[in-house]
Order: sequence, then structure tokens, then C-alpha cells
Amino acid sequence: MKRALPILLPIVMLAPPAHGADSAAGKVLYDTNCVQCHNASVHTRPDHKVKSLAELDKQLTGCSAGAHMNLSDADRANVEQYLNEQFYKFQ
Repeated sequence: MKRALPILLPIVMLAPPAHGADSAAGKVLYDTNCVQCHNASVHTRPDHKVKSLAELDKQLTGCSAGAHMNLSDADRANVEQYLNEQFYKFQ
């Protein structure tokens, strides 16, 4: 998943997670890559910035670029599905 050179991900990709996304696969990706910078408390604190699926997608896209991860659309949808089911509960 990690690359030596930064991968620029399009920030305009604000679509909500696909209905067929795999939450279990998203958890594996999250546990492998995301907890290196922060733990799950970033999603549960009262002042979290993510207030919608579109904002979740935007935040994940930004974090992925910052961590030099090249997530496929399916991988991103899986992580979004996991985060939404586990923490956000957006409709």
C-alpha cells in the first residue's frame, strides 16, 4: 500500500461508499495504515470534523495522500464503510 513517492489522489471524489463495500476489509486497511497516525478516538471525540459521508470521503482522501497510500476506489469504499458502521452511522 505505501509508496516511496507521494501519490496525488483526486480530491473531487466525494461520492459516498458503495453499497457493496466490505467493512471487514476496511477494518484491516484501517488497522494496518491509519492507526499509525491516530487511534479511533479521533472518530468519537465530540468535536470531530466529519459530519457527512461526503466529508468522510474527503477526509479519507486527504489522509491517504498525506500517508502516501494509493487506495483503489474499492479500498477507499471499504474503509469508509468500516468507519461509517463503526463510528459515524450516516445514512
